[in-house]
Amino acid sequence: MQQVSQLIRSTPHRILHNYPPWRVVVDLSEHPSSPSFLESLHELAREMEGSDKRQELARVSLGQANGHFGMALGALFVHEHFSAASKAKGMEAPGRQRNGCSFISLGDLTW
Repeated sequence: MQQVSQLIRSTPHRILHNYPPWRVVVDLSEHPSSPSFLESLHELAREMEGSDKRQELARVSLGQANGHFGMALGALFVHEHFSAASKAKGMEAPGRQRNGCSFISLGDLTW
């Protein structure tokens, strides 16, 4: 935490004042609010991926919702649709931690 404080003190004020508005712009720029946005998204996909297929507004919105809420929705799905035994088995998985994340090798799993 001390390193963060030191970084903030040493960063020019202009940069610190510009950061919050740019975060808002970045966060809101992905939301399709007009047909021209979808057209621009299509052109970008065509140039970068060679895909000429247009994405439907519903698919774009679903992808954004998944990006923002994917982990929470996944946890809700597990909570609602998995049995207690399955949840317990998942908690026993190698490398599983309660208050953090860790990576596991899928080859180590016996189930």
